[in-house]
Amino acid sequence: MIQKKQIEKDKSLLHILNENIYYLELNAESIEKIMFLNQQYHFDSKKKRNSFLEEFVSSEEQVSYPYWVLLSKDLKIEMTYSGLIKNKPLKLLLEKYFQKP
Repeated sequence: MIQKKQIEKDKSLLHILNENIYYLELNAESIEKIMFLNQQYHFDSKKKRNSFLEEFVSSEEQVSYPYWVLLSKDLKIEMTYSGLIKNKPLKLLLEKYFQKP
């Protein structure tokens, strides 16, 4: 929620997120099922998070929220980041990503 409010204050960052990428928010602690690429993911009561998150987290990684995942057009993981990202570094990261060949 903090990240979302922070992003909403920056019109140019919002433009990047809305125009250049498919940006979505998911609650990894939700008990709701998630469907992605014809696969269904369920809440894992032992880990207290949805199994969907496991697709992106390495086994030794400590997760904090928000948890960022940047996927390529062919759905390869380009980057993950655990925690809040200030607007300026996020904008620079996204701009750099879109400039790469």
